[in-house]
Amino acid sequence: MTATIELLAEGGVEAATIDAIAARAGVGKPSIYRRWASRDQLISDVLVRVTDRAIPVPDTGSLREDLLSMVGALIEFMSDPLGQASVTLAAYAVTHPETWAVDALPVEIRRRSTTVVIERAITRGELPPDADPDQILDLVSAPVYMQVLVWRRPASRLNPVTIVDQALYGVIKHESRRKRTLGSPGRASK
Repeated sequence: MTATIELLAEGGVEAATIDAIAARAGVGKPSIYRRWASRDQLISDVLVRVTDRAIPVPDTGSLREDLLSMVGALIEFMSDPLGQASVTLAAYAVTHPETWAVDALPVEIRRRSTTVVIERAITRGELPPDADPDQILDLVSAPVYMQVLVWRRPASRLNPVTIVDQALYGVIKHESRRKRTLGSPGRASK
């Protein structure tokens, strides 16, 4: 796993071949295949483990503080070569659908584990019961991915407070507008 991390950080997904990983680790390829069925499975496993350590799922008791913690950690992770390799993997998966199922990507696996932050906020009453965890997570993570993947700029240029506050403002404003529309006196109910 260490060899895979090093190769991903140095050269991205393309550099992390089974031959290169085995050579770096000082093991034979059969040793790798006893634990992982494929290179892609190994890379995915490595990135999920690294991401879990780099971006812990917080529980501060506040949605805003949880999101600030997550976005700050994501920005820090994406400023690291290994974080950038995870973005490269996501882009690689788009062009290699025969190899990578979207739901098996480390980013998607990680996303499923972070929805608990939104679910807790719903339970605490910070968000309405019908709030969409995926949409909220998109709002706070998309600026980071856009910065790194599309604009190819350092994630460190981003401010987590700005990202989280703008996202939450949009969610709260939308909910307020939705309540006014549904409760407006001119609407007839059927």
